[in-house]
Amino acid sequence: MFNAGGAVDGLTYHILCGANILELDSSFAGELNGALVHSPEHRSGDAVAMICMEVKGCGRLGAYCSVTPRKCMLGSADAEFSYDPSSGFLTLQLENMPEGNKRVHKVVMEL
Repeated sequence: MFNAGGAVDGLTYHILCGANILELDSSFAGELNGALVHSPEHRSGDAVAMICMEVKGCGRLGAYCSVTPRKCMLGSADAEFSYDPSSGFLTLQLENMPEGNKRVHKVVMEL
């Protein structure tokens, strides 16, 4: 999927303050079921940002990222990904379309 104009249907960035989410798109809130909300007392090692994408189609998704993601999620499940720190190229596999009548994958990267 190297046609970002056709593959990426939605893209939002969310800055996290310590362990508190400052902004979370409501369409992702239901999908994540609160999985990314950490308790305030556990701040070290918490994510500092989230990138949320709505991606059409199946196959290998490639994106450039300036830092190694802490984790990637596909819907509400952790997704395996590869990251090349020398180029900043991240890839993950979108095997099948989401179940039901959903037309996009919900991809979330924690940084």
